[in-house]
Amino acid sequence: IFFSMGKRIKSKNYFDKAISYYKEALRKYPASDFVPQTLMFIGVAYFTKHLYYEALGSFEIGADKYPDNKYTLLMRLGAAEVYYKLKDYKTAIKILQLLKREYTDPEVARDAIFRIGDIYYEQKKYEEAITKYIDAMEVWPEDIDLYPNALFNIAESYFQLKKYKKSLKGYEN
Repeated sequence: IFFSMGKRIKSKNYFDKAISYYKEALRKYPASDFVPQTLMFIGVAYFTKHLYYEALGSFEIGADKYPDNKYTLLMRLGAAEVYYKLKDYKTAIKILQLLKREYTDPEVARDAIFRIGDIYYEQKKYEEAITKYIDAMEVWPEDIDLYPNALFNIAESYFQLKKYKKSLKGYEN
């Protein structure tokens, strides 16, 4: 309840209560089938509070201890986002590439490729960003609306590379 309330009103106090209750549940019921989900919720609550190292601990413990659980993918994605926030781009990309290879769900691969493009853009590795975005758009052209920043980032990357004509075409899209 506190987790949901915290998300709705963005109050860190509610997230603190949610974390406290979730940790208490883990202590009382360490063998419960809900442990992976609880670890994920704790990680998300910490992430929302910008406590990235705590979030990372929860995500990594959950993903490592429960590798076949349905929440493992989300915890690994959470870990990649934490590394991104910590500006450890190399590790974030490594996790996303691993997810792209390990999961057969095409949406996971699509999200991973677009996110890697975002990370390259953030690092000002414009050629790599353009390549990742274009690779993703060639495979999933119908899904480009899910990633509106990709078109902008491509246009801006071309601009930064002084390829102004390509940049203008990108802005027109």
